[in-house]
Amino acid sequence: MNTLLLLALITAGDGLATDKDYKLVSDGTSAKVKAGAQGTLVLSVLALNGFKVSQETPFTVKLAPTAGLKLAAEQFARKDLVDPKAKDPQVKTTFTASAKGAQTVKADVVFFLCTDKLCQRMTAKTDVAITVE
Repeated sequence: MNTLLLLALITAGDGLATDKDYKLVSDGTSAKVKAGAQGTLVLSVLALNGFKVSQETPFTVKLAPTAGLKLAAEQFARKDLVDPKAKDPQVKTTFTASAKGAQTVKADVVFFLCTDKLCQRMTAKTDVAITVE
C-alpha cells in the first residue's frame, strides 16, 4: 500500500519529466556519403527546461542501421561516451556505406533526467537519416 501511495504522489506531482524536457540531436553526423565511403554518426541528448542528464545513473544507446550501413559500434554505455562527464552526453561512431539510397539508423536511448529533487528514467527513440550517393 505504501508503494501505491508513493507512486500516486510522484505521478500526481509537478516536476516530472516529459519528452519536451530533452532533445535527441544528430548534429555532426555525415548526412550524405558516397557508396563505399566512411562517415560519422553522432547522437547527443540535450536536457531542457531546467532538467539535467544524470552523470551517476545508467546511460545506454543501442543503434540499429538499415542493411546499407555497417556501424563500427552499435551499443554504448556511459563509459563509451565522448566525455562521460559532459553536461550533454554524446556517442560517436563511424560507419561504412555500402548501398546507395536512403538509409536509417534507429537509436534507442535510456537515460535519467534530474532536477535537484527528483531523477526520472527516460527512454527515447529517434531515427537518423543518411543518404548514400
